[in-house]
Amino acid sequence: MTTFQYTLTEAQFIAAQRLHVSLRSRGQKLLRGLTLLLGVAVVAGSLYEHTYWLLLAGLIAIFAPWLSWTFTTLPRLLKTYRSSPALQQSNCIALRDGQLCTGTDQADSTLPWSHIIQWAENEHNLLLYLQPQLFIIVPKNSDAPPDFFSSLREQMQAQVGPPVA
Repeated sequence: MTTFQYTLTEAQFIAAQRLHVSLRSRGQKLLRGLTLLLGVAVVAGSLYEHTYWLLLAGLIAIFAPWLSWTFTTLPRLLKTYRSSPALQQSNCIALRDGQLCTGTDQADSTLPWSHIIQWAENEHNLLLYLQPQLFIIVPKNSDAPPDFFSSLREQMQAQVGPPVA
């Protein structure tokens, strides 16, 4: 039995949301790339034609993802974390006899592998998706038992499949 108990910090919550956002569909990534390319073209054209008012439009197109994250998404995520006691409570995740068990101070449960539709990870977090927009955040930090993430990763690959990229 491998058990990992953790309390999600604000920074870990934000890092998990960044990972989730990075898993966009190809269409969304293509649209973002085309918007960036269009912004660069507008900036270059405005500098060539000396239409500096158009330069502003190009810069807005280039920096729109950063502006959106900084001024809308990040403040909303911080408010969500700070106003949600469930996100700040102690959590536990364990592998017992090939089953995934989750728990908090108030309740424990066994999560069937069939309920996990996909999973993703980076150097900071592992996300277990129960729905396309609903996931369990498992932060990777030094408090985890040495073999916890390798065991969990093996079980996830065997039961759910490879991680999403």
